[in-house]
Amino acid sequence: MGTTHLIPQPSGHFRDADSATSSPTRSAPPSYTTWPGRDRVERKFLLLDVGVSFGLPCWSGFRRPDGTVFELPAEAEGAWYVDLVSVEHADPGTIVVRDLFIDMMLTPGRQPRTLDLDEIADAHDAGWISTEQLLDALRRWQWFLDRYVHAARFPQAEPTDFPPAAIAPLASIPGRFGPPVSWPEPGDEGT
Repeated sequence: MGTTHLIPQPSGHFRDADSATSSPTRSAPPSYTTWPGRDRVERKFLLLDVGVSFGLPCWSGFRRPDGTVFELPAEAEGAWYVDLVSVEHADPGTIVVRDLFIDMMLTPGRQPRTLDLDEIADAHDAGWISTEQLLDALRRWQWFLDRYVHAARFPQAEPTDFPPAAIAPLASIPGRFGPPVSWPEPGDEGT
């Protein structure tokens, strides 16, 4: 399936989409609490046309390094979590996927929620991403929204094509595709 890389952000943090892999399963670190009846493994999908990864998170909450606890409400259990990413083809059979800060939660029967636009602006201000990367990210995010979330100009009750019909054959495969990829706890830099 290719090589797995774990990539820290320039800040030294690992965010929930920072594992870079061609393997579509990954395992949550111990600071994450899973939904009842779920294990720590989640299947991730990658849309190469727009550069987003997404999956149904296995976690319902997590403890931050400062000790604060973040918990999702029960109705978020079926929510898809989408990350804008950059995709690099490092070597034959190897891709490197880097989180580009902008996220979205798509919960059935609810309006999509875009998250962390401030984080991509802060990343640009801090020099972690170039103006060219910022502009490319914003254009690709809009392309994702227009193609998969709301193609019609007037908001619709349901997303246009999300989860994308193209993933149905993969999503229907039971079990894991390969060994899970673990991502480190925040602060475990270079792991």
